[in-house]
Amino acid sequence: MLTPSVIYAPLITQLLDQGIAIGGIAHITGGGIADNFRRVLKAKQLGAELDNLFAPHPFMTQLQQYGNINAEKAYLWWNMGNGMLLTVSPDHADRALQSIVQHLNGYQAQVAGRITNQERISIKTATVSLEYV
Repeated sequence: MLTPSVIYAPLITQLLDQGIAIGGIAHITGGGIADNFRRVLKAKQLGAELDNLFAPHPFMTQLQQYGNINAEKAYLWWNMGNGMLLTVSPDHADRALQSIVQHLNGYQAQVAGRITNQERISIKTATVSLEYV
């Protein structure tokens, strides 16, 4: 809990310098994954299916247990171990991932899901299946 915040500016700068077009950036803070990511997609009336998010940080799981907070509320309020979501075109995804892994120590990255034409955010993990409209 006392770990310093991750600073994402070097990551974004490097991707842009390499010509990787970033369509949207959602820093997942208070308000959770769905609300923060929805703001990025709202202007173009898009949604997302997020079926490959990072596993929740163990501290988040402990907080859920201590506070008797179900998964739906936890994903609505917290980042659950997912600090930032970027939208890039599918043809830039592999390049972006390689760049992050090879050149930026300390960052983890993976494809979290896909953008859809439906104005909703669905979150599917091993333990939950949620939909936010």
